[in-house]
Amino acid sequence: MSSVQAVEREDGRRSWFRPARPVKEPLCFTPPETRLRRHLEGWPLGALSVGIALLAAALGLPRPVEPDVLPVPHVDGAEVERAAAERLDLAAETRVEPLSFEVRSLGELIRQFGRATAQGQTGAAAQYRARLPRLARSVKAAEGDRVLRALRAVQTELFLGALLRWEASGRADSELIELGGDFIAKARRSGWIHRRLLMTAEERAVLFKVRWTTLLELDHGPIGPTHNEWRLYHRFLLEHPEGGAGEPLADRADLQLRVVAALAKRDPDYPAVLAQGVLMFRRGDLAAAADAFRAYVSAAPDGAWQLRARNYLQACMPGAHQNPPTR
Repeated sequence: MSSVQAVEREDGRRSWFRPARPVKEPLCFTPPETRLRRHLEGWPLGALSVGIALLAAALGLPRPVEPDVLPVPHVDGAEVERAAAERLDLAAETRVEPLSFEVRSLGELIRQFGRATAQGQTGAAAQYRARLPRLARSVKAAEGDRVLRALRAVQTELFLGALLRWEASGRADSELIELGGDFIAKARRSGWIHRRLLMTAEERAVLFKVRWTTLLELDHGPIGPTHNEWRLYHRFLLEHPEGGAGEPLADRADLQLRVVAALAKRDPDYPAVLAQGVLMFRRGDLAAAADAFRAYVSAAPDGAWQLRARNYLQACMPGAHQNPPTR
């Protein structure tokens, strides 16, 4: 064997007998404080998460809260704007194509009723009012709904203009007296006036529309107010109950309860039971208020007012408040 072959054989033997396990690296010593720091990495975020969870749980627990919010119906603003535009278009059409004699006679009878009402002529007002539905039905049968809508649109715009003149001068002209009747007197009794009327143009128009269609007994048909207009009408009366100026809180609550009852018949989405509970609490009837809140909690477990209703219910419990609502 040559010397070269001997070297190659020795190298092969060395590669074959390499250690199966790697040589251990020297151990590195980790100080205790470093190991503790590694265990605590991310603890601020964990503590924050736990805190948020505890806060959410605490906020979700019922606590006594005096019923301070009365729910009002939802009003679609875009629909209100569309109705106003339609009214203006109808009023404009009458300048191009005047209304018939019979339709104008109906309009004149409405004015006579308003004048008699404003002047306190109850007998004459009752006679005019009795004739209004009959004449309205006659017009409807002969000419259809559109002419009645057009007449109402014209008189609505005239009424709104008369209100603006009254706000500017403080004097009710014949237009306002004939179309509004005792509206200004009613507004004063109800607290709707503070230098000017506390209502928007569309609230004024809706109040006029409800009165107009009610007088002609058309409020339940296709000519009557839409669901959205009824919501706007009742929302205003909930916030400003008719005849409620200067009345104690309990008496105002009685007036508002009537509005809630009327609204519940027209708007099934309105939380009427919850509103009744709020108003009964304001009236001082805590037992009836508690029953109403329980009924709402039971009937609408996923309702938007669920937590608030539970808080209100807690406020009805004995000893929840040092000073219960006054009558």
